[in-house]
Amino acid sequence: MYAEVLPQLFDETFARVTLPNLTKFFGSSSTARWILASDFVNEDPKRKADVFAMTFIPRDNTLDKLFAEINAASRRDIKSATRGVSPKMLDLLREPRRFHFVLVADRRRNWPGGVPQAQAAIEETLRMMCGWEDAARQSGYIGAMRSLRVAANANNFKHRLFGDIALVAAVAGYLSALLVRARPVTSFTWAPDRDKVTTAYGMIASTMSHINFSALCYKWRIPDAAQREAGFGFFHNSGRSGAMWFDPLIRIPDYLAGAVAAWDIDENQLLVEQQKYRQVLRDAIADNPNIEILRLRAHDDGTYSLARVITTKHGVSEDGAGQWISPASSSLADQ
Repeated sequence: MYAEVLPQLFDETFARVTLPNLTKFFGSSSTARWILASDFVNEDPKRKADVFAMTFIPRDNTLDKLFAEINAASRRDIKSATRGVSPKMLDLLREPRRFHFVLVADRRRNWPGGVPQAQAAIEETLRMMCGWEDAARQSGYIGAMRSLRVAANANNFKHRLFGDIALVAAVAGYLSALLVRARPVTSFTWAPDRDKVTTAYGMIASTMSHINFSALCYKWRIPDAAQREAGFGFFHNSGRSGAMWFDPLIRIPDYLAGAVAAWDIDENQLLVEQQKYRQVLRDAIADNPNIEILRLRAHDDGTYSLARVITTKHGVSEDGAGQWISPASSSLADQ
């Protein structure tokens, strides 16, 4: 479902402002090695929506030096930032060397048809994959999807979790394909936080994101050589417990996801009155052309819509298919 719906929604929503900004950003770095770091806040009963944040990080330095740069700003995630957000961390979030997407998603979005709808989506994906010209070469991915089909037929299959997996994989696949379409890439790696969304069902999110990436590359006529050169790596902890070895990379989207999840966009006020969330929203996100906040809404007729959330220090509005919603009367800067 999301693999078909989201690319169309992104294309329509990004065309006027986001895509030109993103293309300019991709061209601003000399490196051909890139990382997409991600973090999620979902199923939190104290929040009104689920939030998925992804950050493009050019590997314009060694990983050790990138880790050191982020650790110098903060070694804590936003949940542990009990004394507020440091000026260095706010500077890091504002820095134009990176580009961020924060998707705010309705909770009623996932598979309104329940398990049968999720099972049908898996069957359709397998049918498509088995019809690939290079299906024999893609046997590993096809095998992973067949294992998912077995899991989907079990009584304990969690179709809402699978909905989150499909959503995240669609977003990661789309963003990575945009990157490869815009510039030469010799190395691309997705670095998600350790979460059941990315670890469940044999880490099927990694497989599905690569499938979506490949499908979009084919649709956009990106040469096979460019896809192979970029690759589609996946950072993970190989089952180890404790802090992830690439944890500093996750810290950037963690701050964005945490702050946006604590924000009631419709009322333009905080759900949890803590200064750290206000700091990130006001001093890092507002008026930042390198941060795109997107709202995914599910409608009663089964359709979806996507809108850009325009944030300034004096108000918030939405831009969806050319329709502007009047700014909220309250302002985070004034509270």
